Amino acid sequence: MKLTSLLYDVISEIGEGTAKPYNYKLTREEGDDMLYEFVTDLGTHYEVTFEIEEDFSKDEPWEFMNIEFGVDEKDGGGVSHNIETNKGELFRVMATIVDITKKILKERENIKTLTFSGSKKYEDDNRRNNLYMAYIRKNIPNVKNIEIDGSEIRVDI
Repeated sequence: MKLTSLLYDVISEIGEGTAKPYNYKLTREEGDDMLYEFVTDLGTHYEVTFEIEEDFSKDEPWEFMNIEFGVDEKDGGGVSHNIETNKGELFRVMATIVDITKKILKERENIKTLTFSGSKKYEDDNRRNNLYMAYIRKNIPNVKNIEIDGSEIRVDI
């Protein structure tokens, strides 16, 4: 019975964002670019970058925000966007990114497009994009349009 309950909890959590976010902080802000950082309970250091730009092709004020995140490699190799930590922290990591994103969206009402891309292990690997889309659909109301171009996803909100 415990295994069934655990499986139900995991399946229910995907995309829900009900896990408690990690504490995070804004560590750099340059114009419309922001860097947030947080450390998981197991010591994994994440960096989340938000780059906001005006979309001048629209007739109204319209900004798009590109979201990237990765793990800071301790060997001085910078931030890896392709690393799979497999430490069981996925739900809290995603809850943290959702929390930061919602905070920015509250502050910037002209953001109407989100862009992001999931890394792939092989050419047709869409697991990360599918995961990200589950979180978008359950946490961002009124998604108007979704465009997928290879590994890049554009979501109009």
